[in-house]
Formats: sequence, structure tokens, C-alpha cells
Amino acid sequence: MKIKINNIYVDGWERFVEGNTPDNRNITVHFLEYSEYITQYEVSKIKKIGDVLEGDIRIDFVTHSFITKDKLMFIQPIKESSHIRAIIEVENVEDDYSIYARTNICDKNILVEFERKVQYNIGDRLYLEGSLEIDLDMV
Repeated sequence: MKIKINNIYVDGWERFVEGNTPDNRNITVHFLEYSEYITQYEVSKIKKIGDVLEGDIRIDFVTHSFITKDKLMFIQPIKESSHIRAIIEVENVEDDYSIYARTNICDKNILVEFERKVQYNIGDRLYLEGSLEIDLDMV
């Protein structure tokens, strides 16, 4: 997925990037920038506003989830945070902690990782809360 950077919030190695997807969805993703440690008030020399991030997005650190019949959706109610509340549909069960799911964030199925064991089935619709992460492509 490609995300055009509109804003970057930093804390050490952590980055929270607010940006737009190619279909103009506004999302905030989290990733670690191991090659650049900077404080909150410094500006990144590696990633800048206007740059494009490329990588796979996933929902990680899911601590709350349940089956629902509601339609696919997502919201990110906390400014400058990758926190996400979403309704997704299970497409593949990887193991007791991981699934691949269909979302309305992008056209590709994304990895969803839970903090505890879960027992969901293909076709289940889930409400969940977690963190929207991006695994950057290495260039």
C-alpha cells in the first residue's frame, strides 16, 4: 500500500504518520525507524511531508474483539495515533493469534494479530480495536 505523508509525529524511533491512500482515505499508521532516533521536537531527515510510504499494512495489538453482523468500516478517533476501531471479515485463519481479513481500508487482505488466543472462522465479521501498523518495503 502507498501512503502520501501529510504529517509525521515522532518519539525516539517511533513514527506515527498521517497520510492519504491512493483512493484518498485519510489514515494514521505506526512504524519504527531504527536508523533515526529523534526527539519529539526534531524533524526527521529520512521521511518528510510529501514523501510516499510503501509497505504492507496490518492491524496489530488487538486487545478487544467480538463477532458482529455490521458492515465493514474503520475509524481512528484519537488524533496523532494509530489506534483503530474496525469491522473486518475473516478470509484466512493463520494460527490461534493471527488471521488475514478483508477490510475497507484497502483492496488487499491484511494481517490481523491478536494479543490473546482467538477462535474465529472464515466468513466471521469482527469488531476489533488495535493499532494500524505498516511494514515498510525495504528499498
